[in-house]
Amino acid sequence: MRGDRIREKIADYAYYKFTVRQTRALNIFFDLAQEYEDLLYLYHLPVQVLQFFFNLKAELYARDDSGEFVVQTPKVGPAATLPTLHELSLGPRPSLSMTTDMPEEPQTWWFFPVKGRPGMSRALPEESGAPCPPDVRPVRRDEREILAILAVLPQTALTGHEKLFYEKFANRLGFCLHNRILALKNLEHIEFVRTLVHDIGHNVIVPNLHFKLLMRQMAEKIAALRQLSDTIISPKDEEIASLHGLCDRIQEHYEEISKHFHQSSFFLETLLRQSHFDQGRYVPQRTTFNLVERVVAPQLERYQLRFQERDIVVEEDYGAEVSRLSVNGDVGLLSQVVANFFSNAVKYTRPT
Repeated sequence: MRGDRIREKIADYAYYKFTVRQTRALNIFFDLAQEYEDLLYLYHLPVQVLQFFFNLKAELYARDDSGEFVVQTPKVGPAATLPTLHELSLGPRPSLSMTTDMPEEPQTWWFFPVKGRPGMSRALPEESGAPCPPDVRPVRRDEREILAILAVLPQTALTGHEKLFYEKFANRLGFCLHNRILALKNLEHIEFVRTLVHDIGHNVIVPNLHFKLLMRQMAEKIAALRQLSDTIISPKDEEIASLHGLCDRIQEHYEEISKHFHQSSFFLETLLRQSHFDQGRYVPQRTTFNLVERVVAPQLERYQLRFQERDIVVEEDYGAEVSRLSVNGDVGLLSQVVANFFSNAVKYTRPT
């Protein structure tokens, strides 16, 4: 951290001239905000701190799942009429004077916007995308960064110094809310990934094993058909030749389907390993293997027809040392790298 930024903060706090009680309220709120993960606790905490330190009535309005502001704390008096987001984004504004249960003492609600850090709107509920009614002003992105509204009902008119304190208190609350919402969303994402991995294993990997068995059984039946065609004795040579040709075409189609199936199956099982999702990164399964035989040659065969369609000529001249090259790594992930390389060659090579 740069020293000049620290000096700027020292100057800021010297300018604020917060009282000991105000400083303690800020510090204790910040300390207690770290103790619990429950969002409702964080909604109630600032109201309780303000009540304890300043005997101040307060309420907190926060966004619900639809993005609307609703009160999250017990009401302490007549319902406050929230200002528009446009008014609120310009700074704290007092509401119209309203009376509490003691009509002889009119009091005024003050509203302080509780904002997250820039870009926080990406973590808020998405807007529906439906067109806005003609009488409704669309919500700007900077207004969506208002996470909550802190409403305070002081017993006497607020001084400029007190307004500054509540602004900074709302800023501290916004920082805590920002981090808490992101943490909760991260937990939701982790739980979603775990569920997704389970569903992938159940609906993709397990059926894939069944398809492998079917492919093996199909290969056995094709071999039996060919063997049967070789033993048939018929006076019509044309029919025998036609049967043999049919067996050859079935064999070719099977080999093409089998090649693509095994390659797709190989990539699926490599990319969707449970260990990748558990650790949040690719986890290589290392073995020692021949790079040309296990990685380069299979991918080259897979892309050969696409190369021919684009008039791309590939010369396989590995040399004795390269053809025997052994590496220690993950066959599936390295195959993915080579496949991406060949795919880019097909996409971006231009005639010369």
